[in-house]
Amino acid sequence: MKSTRVIPKDERDRFWSVVRQCIRKFHVRCAASTLEAVTRLRREVNGMPIEQMVLFYHAEPFDVACNLANNPLDVKDHLDEYLNLRDNTTAGRGRD
Repeated sequence: MKSTRVIPKDERDRFWSVVRQCIRKFHVRCAASTLEAVTRLRREVNGMPIEQMVLFYHAEPFDVACNLANNPLDVKDHLDEYLNLRDNTTAGRGRD
């Protein structure tokens, strides 16, 4: 089964857009190097078996951004900002 049938491209694009925006918003000090890591991770995820890919995309973009920045934050401390960012993002917006 192809990944586009399981997770549509626009949803994957939206997920990564939110990850990038989280990095810019919550991890400003390391944004430049971390944004490069987003591209590498996205390629890695695209190469995963479908089952692993589906599990990956169930993660919150906030948590993925924190992991990439090596800076764990408690989403409770940023919940309103994060939900606003996540819920108002469309695929392609906020991308490099």
